[in-house]
Amino acid sequence: MKIKKGDILDIELPTSEGKIFNLKETNGKKILLTFYRIASCSLCNLRISQITKRWSELGPNFQHVSIWHAPQDFLKKNMDKHNIPFIALADENYKYFSKYNVERSIGKTLLALLYRLPSFFLAVVKGFIPFQFKGYMDIVITDVLIDESGTVVEVQYGRDIGHHFSFNKIKEFSN
Repeated sequence: MKIKKGDILDIELPTSEGKIFNLKETNGKKILLTFYRIASCSLCNLRISQITKRWSELGPNFQHVSIWHAPQDFLKKNMDKHNIPFIALADENYKYFSKYNVERSIGKTLLALLYRLPSFFLAVVKGFIPFQFKGYMDIVITDVLIDESGTVVEVQYGRDIGHHFSFNKIKEFSN
């Protein structure tokens, strides 16, 4: 099923640290839930680096929950490079990506090379080079905004592998 406004999502996965996390633990906070690709993805690592750098601009009642198609140990290795202030979940078996119809597309992956070329260069300059691949490379990003009651208020199934809500939209939502 595709996620839509008004849905309440049920997600339980291991964190990058190996603890089991349930999305219901975030009730009472505003959430940006993002389905990323693989933990070593250049564009994904650039995005989390940018969010981490600007974390202080987001409201005190805000949390980012990131879901990655990666084994827990591989996710930990990649997230430890960033010292992330948010939750990273390992969906190694692609359970929730499938459940919520997160798209896979070779075409949209290739289009991102054209649309996001400057971002790819910036990611490489910052050292976000995927030397190891564990997971599907053709996952198209999905961003979900969830209110304090756990209800989806907006969802964006990306048009390519780097298409996210803008930081300003997230910041406005978080405050």
